[in-house]
Amino acid sequence: MSAAGGPEAAGGSDGAAGAEAELLDFLRARGIEVEYCAHPAVYTVEEAKRLVPMHAGTSCKNLFVQTKKGDRLFLVVIPYEKSVDLRALGEAIGAGKLSLASPATLLDVLGVTPGAVSVFGLRNDRDRRATPVIDSALWAAERLQAHPLVNTATIAFSHAGLETFLAATGHEPIVLDVPAR
Repeated sequence: MSAAGGPEAAGGSDGAAGAEAELLDFLRARGIEVEYCAHPAVYTVEEAKRLVPMHAGTSCKNLFVQTKKGDRLFLVVIPYEKSVDLRALGEAIGAGKLSLASPATLLDVLGVTPGAVSVFGLRNDRDRRATPVIDSALWAAERLQAHPLVNTATIAFSHAGLETFLAATGHEPIVLDVPAR
């Protein structure tokens, strides 16, 4: 199914459903094809494994982190199964000590709430305050899966679509083997 197969009923409405419809329109306008799947709300990887039907593609997990001073923000995109060593990651990207950003910062910068975090939140980061950090295994994947700004749907998309999306939002990713715990 293409982006056109998404939540037609949500088009033009306020809130998360409206943001989802706008994102799907944004992707479609740039020729990024997606497979769309609605599902019950999921907040953890464990819930997603139980409730989200499988698509072709590598499933993404995301962490929104900040430096100790809070002056630099990073959206860390990793495979589902990976646990991040934040101390080692901070050293690897020259950011020092990292910690999870607050839900208020997440909403302010990426326009999403916990549970709905994905690379697509970068569309809302018009000031490019967040730097995407993408695990090299995901960067090498042909297809990926992520939430379209809500945790009640998942879209599958190509690596080329990811690159097109990042270029359209003006975000230059840091690609590395994200240190694991």
